Amino acid sequence: MHGPVLRSGVSSLYVRPLYPRKGERISLCVSADRSLVKWVRITVIENDNLFRYKMEKTADDGLYDVYTAKISSSDAEIRYWFEAELKDGSDCYLSARGVFDYLCSWKDAFVLKQDLDVPSWVPSSVCYQIFPDRFCNGDPGVGAKEGEYEFDGCKVRQMAWNDKPLPYSQGHCLDFFNGDLAGIASKADYLKSLGVTAIYLNPIGCSRTTHRYDCTDYFHVDPKLGGDDGYARMLKALHEAGIRVITDISINHTGTDHPWFISASEGGPEEEFYYRNSRGGFDCWFDVSTLPQLNYNSARLRDLIYRNEDSVLQKFLRAPFSQDGWRLDVATSVGNHDKERMCHEIWREVREQLKAIRPDVYLVGEDWDDSSEYLKGDQWDATMNYVGCSRPLRRWMGERDRFFWVSDNRPGKVTPYTAKQLKSHLENQLNSLEGQMVFQQMNLIDSHDIPRLHCHKEIFDRNLYKGAVMMQFLLPGMPCIYYGDEIGIEGPMGSVENCRYPMVWDKERWDSDMYGFYVSLGKLRHEFSEALSEGQWEFGFCDDEVLEFRRQGNFQKVVLVMYRGEGERTVSEIDVEGMRDWFSGETIKKLTLKNRVSRILVE
Repeated sequence: MHGPVLRSGVSSLYVRPLYPRKGERISLCVSADRSLVKWVRITVIENDNLFRYKMEKTADDGLYDVYTAKISSSDAEIRYWFEAELKDGSDCYLSARGVFDYLCSWKDAFVLKQDLDVPSWVPSSVCYQIFPDRFCNGDPGVGAKEGEYEFDGCKVRQMAWNDKPLPYSQGHCLDFFNGDLAGIASKADYLKSLGVTAIYLNPIGCSRTTHRYDCTDYFHVDPKLGGDDGYARMLKALHEAGIRVITDISINHTGTDHPWFISASEGGPEEEFYYRNSRGGFDCWFDVSTLPQLNYNSARLRDLIYRNEDSVLQKFLRAPFSQDGWRLDVATSVGNHDKERMCHEIWREVREQLKAIRPDVYLVGEDWDDSSEYLKGDQWDATMNYVGCSRPLRRWMGERDRFFWVSDNRPGKVTPYTAKQLKSHLENQLNSLEGQMVFQQMNLIDSHDIPRLHCHKEIFDRNLYKGAVMMQFLLPGMPCIYYGDEIGIEGPMGSVENCRYPMVWDKERWDSDMYGFYVSLGKLRHEFSEALSEGQWEFGFCDDEVLEFRRQGNFQKVVLVMYRGEGERTVSEIDVEGMRDWFSGETIKKLTLKNRVSRILVE
């Protein structure tokens, strides 16, 4: 069965090395249908001129010949496409947009950035998000105490672990379950059982609330979690277990109890750190009165946040912490105020400062929409991929899109995506990013900010849900599990607090089928890392019910067939004969799909 006449892409299958340095010799490859193609050449844009180079036939697999060109360049990026003469005398062209029978536009060229510093560990990782107060209590000697302090007109509540989080109207985010850093460290073996190699922690800095986005001290870890020493011990334990740590921070705003803001309110020198308004107060992020926005017109503020060696963003990358990355809260708001637009400038400065210390530090920005302007290799490494993973997969299940909700945290249902619609959404988002940056994205379904999809009982279907999670794990980038999804943790619709239930450690209360499913996907990511880390991605056959998605390395191939149809169906259009079903072990002779059950095939 033949596919496109030409195949290539920015991946480890076709580009070696995938992250070249300037002047380094690079092998660029293309696969050509040997029954149709006479010869192939590569066209490279150099110094705003086109140069065409002959390609040598270096391999074949019976259906496709592999052509290779070796080039080097001192440009910041290499832009190129392929041109072929067909055996019938016609010609065709392959660019990042696909195969066409007309000349390529420069804007459609494949782009390969040189001297790009991105963390090489991300594409092969499995991530796990932890809301620290709700994961595990490992040190009864730390934590918030009942009535310990008052904030925003309310007092601290000390909850029992089996209690349910209070709605904001009752708890005001002061209902502490006292999960802590020692508890996270104690669960290293559990994380490893899921195949987890990185965790993403919600904020851990000193603060008043359970979510800790209302920072009162950037430079120290909240004593209620175990303090600086507890954080260093946790990092050491997790690093020894082979687990990296990405920690959340908001440098867009502080809490109102931050000493900087108290000084600003009294007319002190830190007044320049905030935006005073005409009403005699200070402007706050989205008018949330407890979160005053920081003003990056202040050079001193920039020094304290990221430019000085002892700045907050640098401090925790250095010993004794050696944290591996930062998740950047409300990242598209930072530096933007009224008509001021400093956001891109600030993130370029942050990247330059932090990559100088740790080239492999991971910088992932929170953004719910198209982040492509931040993902060109000069600002973030990644986004929390709501737009390219969570939102389309939730729509596949029939959930109304986040920005069409009528009632907050009650998503409601809508006509589900067909397989064709899902393909269009996913492919559009993947193609919007620079080729090398695709492999850095943090692919999630749930988080602390959105109801858990498996708890949306109005639309939940176990088979469709498993198909969505399979796609999450096969998309290029790093899948990120939200704690408890793997055991079917409770979390009804209606309040953001309900997606922050305390983790369940009683195995009798686990959804054992779901846990085994996630464990199996973790094993898949590791055993087929050569294909799933930086291997080529490609959509294949697609109709309203069936979607084929392929990942291929030099030695491995993984195929996902998503299916939303009712009843049994045999699909002859997808060539997987001889491949093995990852879950059942069956060797495929003909591909048969059962009622809404998706399949992963490996080779």
